[in-house]
Amino acid sequence: MNIPIDILLNLILVSERVRPSMLVQSIDYGETELEAPKTKNILDNITIYFPHLYQSKNYNEFQGVIISYDNYDGQTLSEDEIGKILGYPYFNGYSSIDRTTIYYSIIVYCDINGYDIQLLENISNNKNKKIFKDFVKKAEKVLKIKVKDFIDINVGKLSIKVIKIPTVKSIINKIILNKKLRNDEINEIKIILLFNFSNFDIENDNVFGHIQFDNIIHKNILLKILEKFNNNRMIPFEKYDICEEDLINILIRTSKNYDI
Repeated sequence: MNIPIDILLNLILVSERVRPSMLVQSIDYGETELEAPKTKNILDNITIYFPHLYQSKNYNEFQGVIISYDNYDGQTLSEDEIGKILGYPYFNGYSSIDRTTIYYSIIVYCDINGYDIQLLENISNNKNKKIFKDFVKKAEKVLKIKVKDFIDINVGKLSIKVIKIPTVKSIINKIILNKKLRNDEINEIKIILLFNFSNFDIENDNVFGHIQFDNIIHKNILLKILEKFNNNRMIPFEKYDICEEDLINILIRTSKNYDI
């Protein structure tokens, strides 16, 4: 079976109706098209092992294939609707998160052979974990029974982690004022870069290693990326805009670490 473990776990949850649907995005595999090799191979394997689940590819506004019992092709989905479809407990108001105040990433992990595998991540102004506990209880029970039908692994406990996210606006202000960024703020920039650029491996291609916060060109590029993300939390789900790769190319070429 050639399905990533995080995808397989969520497929089982959708198949057992613990989660209403899940999303497969080519951007997660460094690709931009559903017919690209890695993405196509995953989708083909899903068809083989989960033929009863429908793959919605032709809906409007967002990118990725919705895997569900339901068919969403031909529909135009709002931001809150996509959150509800994907089973985010805090889907209501997802599009209007107040990013000028502290907000949170609430992540559900599954212990697989001693390693935490992410199942679900919900961004919210609310950090209360109780709303996730029913999902965790059902998911843990199902996965411990059903995963053995597909692969020989040990499923441990599911856990919920709440991470406080620094506001993008505060990061923008620090860059403008030439203030030193904290580690959590730097990590947030890395995450935002990953959301924006699919054809670059931010870590392995050492893109982040080229960034210089005292370089005026780099500051302008980062401010452009951050401000766009600050005004649109749905970037991870939107159609890919390939022209934005030029920004990363400029950043790399204007770095003092760049070897011409």
